[in-house]
Amino acid sequence: MRTILADRYEGKRFNGPNDVVVKSDGAIYFTDGNSGLRGGAAGPARELRLNGFYLIKDGTITLLDSNQDFPDAFPNGITLSGR
Repeated sequence: MRTILADRYEGKRFNGPNDVVVKSDGAIYFTDGNSGLRGGAAGPARELRLNGFYLIKDGTITLLDSNQDFPDAFPNGITLSGR
């Protein structure tokens, strides 16, 4: 059985969630870039115009950072620290 935790942000489908980390408090961090789409950034199925780093906590999806200032950049990897 699968449970979808998030498939859209502000009503638009994610492009291609990739990296995922779950924190001990249940918070889920993930990246979403356009590399998961056929045609990449120019793909016709692209709905979100940015690549981003997101948090799911208590059923709410929050965009933590994006490539808004650097259009050619994309997220790649997540690291959490115990500090």
